[in-house]
Amino acid sequence: MSHDVKTMADVIDRLYETYRPLCDESSYLAAFTQGHLAKELTLGHAGWMLDRVKENASTWPVDKLHRWIGFVQAILVLHEKVTVDQERERTRPLFHALYHREGIIPPTSQNP
Repeated sequence: MSHDVKTMADVIDRLYETYRPLCDESSYLAAFTQGHLAKELTLGHAGWMLDRVKENASTWPVDKLHRWIGFVQAILVLHEKVTVDQERERTRPLFHALYHREGIIPPTSQNP
């Protein structure tokens, strides 16, 4: 994955390419109707959220984009499609590249 990002929309595009295929639409209603998960925690809902994020990447406030991406990541972790460590390694270079481009010093890593 290239880390050459110029805008938050570029970051969204990279993450969308990775996450969207992981969001199985068939699990959306099945898990919900069987009472296993709240609708909002299904992979189908994560896919729906990703579609909204991609559609609005240039117009939504950056904090909203970050919250929605974080929620999608949590759903993907819940369904064991990714791990927190994988996502940290995938997204850190993207966001740090964006920070540098905008003249922001990236935060230091916080290890538990």
